[in-house]
Amino acid sequence: MGRPRIYDTPHFCLHTYVRKGHTYVEAYRNEWDPEKKRPRIAQRKYVGVLDTTTGRVRLGKKYLSENPQYEGKILYYEDKQLVERTPEEVQEELDKRVPSPLNDVVSYGASAACWLVAQQSGMLEDLKKTFGAEVGADLLRLAVYQYLDGGSMDCFEQWASQHWLPKARTFSGQRISEMLSKITHQDITSYLKLRNHRCVEHFNKVKTQAEELKKPGPRM
Repeated sequence: MGRPRIYDTPHFCLHTYVRKGHTYVEAYRNEWDPEKKRPRIAQRKYVGVLDTTTGRVRLGKKYLSENPQYEGKILYYEDKQLVERTPEEVQEELDKRVPSPLNDVVSYGASAACWLVAQQSGMLEDLKKTFGAEVGADLLRLAVYQYLDGGSMDCFEQWASQHWLPKARTFSGQRISEMLSKITHQDITSYLKLRNHRCVEHFNKVKTQAEELKKPGPRM
């Protein structure tokens, strides 16, 4: 199988979103907002419809007219890029896949693992104690999104529709901005003190266990 040709989208990033049971590919471009001191989406472009089974993208007429280099190409969405493949290559890969009931379900593994680590490390508890149960959980959801995707906050709602998080709530970029604007420096300091206290406790516990192991005596 030959190496697929990857098409670059200069100054734009690609992602997918789900609406009314269909998955779409969108291109977006970020720019820095000097007032809010964070990036924001400056421009969006509808790319096309994604076949979630094969990964093939049916380009929209407007996007195709703006990008004539795609004319007559069979394109697939892979790793947030448009990739040219032949139907035979794709079918060969599909035949090798093991059928799974999770194929048509939202992505589960990475987001669930991040949430579990946050619970076990006490991070979620400290967030809730500092910012309140609802806002604390929402902040963790945003943190998982940033860690796994690193996209603009405006794209969280689309991302959340495709990734599992417990009791997930979708909210717009404006709602996120309003929530973040209410967080004070004192809130952040209080949260960091809780995290530091928990780390010190863990260090002392490990140190005590290490010292116990060094004491002479019968070993089990």
